[in-house]
Order: sequence, then structure tokens, then C-alpha cells
Amino acid sequence: MTTVQAYQFKRFGEPDVLELGTLDLPTLGDNQVIVIIKAVAVNPTDCKIRKGRLKEINGTHFPMYTGTDFCGVVDEIGSEVSGFKAGDFVYGSVNYKTLGGAMAEKVMTAEANIALKPEKISYMEAAGSISPALEAFQAISACHNTGEGRRIFINGATNNTGMFAVQFAKMVGLDVTVSSSKNALKALKSMGADDAFHYSERNLSDFSNAFDYLLDLIGSFTTFAAAKPMLKPEGKLITTAHLPALSGDRNVILIDVHNSGKQLQLFSRLFDLGEIRCAPVRKYTFEEVAQAHTQVESGEFIGNTIITLNS
Repeated sequence: MTTVQAYQFKRFGEPDVLELGTLDLPTLGDNQVIVIIKAVAVNPTDCKIRKGRLKEINGTHFPMYTGTDFCGVVDEIGSEVSGFKAGDFVYGSVNYKTLGGAMAEKVMTAEANIALKPEKISYMEAAGSISPALEAFQAISACHNTGEGRRIFINGATNNTGMFAVQFAKMVGLDVTVSSSKNALKALKSMGADDAFHYSERNLSDFSNAFDYLLDLIGSFTTFAAAKPMLKPEGKLITTAHLPALSGDRNVILIDVHNSGKQLQLFSRLFDLGEIRCAPVRKYTFEEVAQAHTQVESGEFIGNTIITLNS
């Protein structure tokens, strides 16, 4: 059994509940890999888990281990792993429904959850792109009628997911309108948004029957009735927020984000072709995980917050 240093928390709370402990990696499964970590992303979801806001998904079994998205070097492979070998530079995730564990010296995950790192971006950029790109891609893939004349409104596009959503929406031919914080407007326009405005600049009621899709990335629209005035008669509300009350409404598409090594492979090709771009990176050391969580929750930096280690 391999024992590694890993960040954990023994109760829900503020960043100061995070502490460096040890994690015993289980026996390597046939379809699993062990990766030496070079970079780990600190995502808003990691902060929500730490605070106990997603305990209906992650439970309340302590200690919990933080971190989901990583980039690193394959150390060991299971007997049935065929797509990777020791020494490969990869990026990927631990299982979304487990208790994390990527904020560690090494991590074990399924072969299906990783892909070869894009060659044209850094290991820090790769680690920061995983969950945002998966969430955005899976949401935009739910837009079945795309092309000329089709419009999407992205609510809460300030974060990394929003920036990828803009790029994927443009790739399928959608006209993209976004609302965001002021410090993200320039970046969103550079990513391809046709119209970008600050929340305070316009009243959403001005957009009457304007959009084929409304993508809500922050859970503002808790009922379809709230979104309906902005949508065309057959328009759909797409949400990545955890809102079970919306399930069953045929006008609502709930996105349950899942790991996908195949989708990461696609992203690698798109990065290397220059067809999608990353947000900026802010780097922290392995000793600064609590500070990184604090920074993410402040919302002051628009980009990827990354922990580096094993350099």
C-alpha cells in the first residue's frame, strides 16, 4: 500500500479546516493508474464541498480529502490499462462522486478519467481546464438545435466554465450573449462572446422571447417560469446547478457533470490546434492550499487557481 501526503478536513468550515495529513492509496485496480501530481486546480466546487454545501452528494464521512482535477506523470498502471504507460504526462480527475483526494503527492484514478496532456499548454493550464471544460462542453452539447440565427444567453459567465461555454457555443454556431462581472467582460469578448454586459447594466426583462437557450451556471433560475420570458416559445433552460426541484420539467435540461477521458482527448486536440484557449493562471505552493481556497472564494481573480508540487 502506498501512503502519500494529502490535504484533508475533519469538519466543514472555512479554509482553516484544511490540514496536511496522510492518505493510503488502495490496491491498484486492473483499470486504474497512479499519477505523480504536478498541479492541482482549486475549483469553486472544492470550496463548496469543504463548506458542506454539497453534503447531499459527498456525504458527511470524515476525514474528507480535497481536490478533484490534476495534471501529472503516470507512475503505475493496472494490468488492463492499454492507453497509457509510466512516464506519460496526463490530466484528469478523481471520481466526482467520491471524496476527492487529488490535492496530494499522488492520486489513483480510472484510466477512463484521464487523457494525454495537451502539448501546447502548461501543466498548470491543463489542470485548471478540466472541470470547467467538461461542464461547459456537456452543457453546450445539450443544445441540439444550433447554427445561424440560434441564440444562447449564458448567465454567470464570469468563471472558467463560462469562458469555455462561450468558446464551445461559438464552435457550434450559436450567437452568444453573456452577463458577468466587470473584470471578466474583456476576456469573454476575446473568447468570442457577441454581446457581454455587467449584471447591473441591463434588465433581463429587456430580453423578451430572445433566446433559444438560457444556460445558467450559477443557479439563479430556480424555476422555468423565471427563465421563460427570455426564451423563444420552444426555448430551453439548461442549468449546471444542483437543483433537483427542476427535474421532470420538459423545458429544463439538468446537467450532471461527469468525468470523461474521451472528452479530455477532444479538448487536447482543440488546445493543440489553437481552437480553444485557457484562462490565466495564478500559482500557489503545496503549503498554500488554504490561501488558495480563500482567493477562489473572494472572486477577485478571474482564471485558474493552481497548486504546484513535485516540481
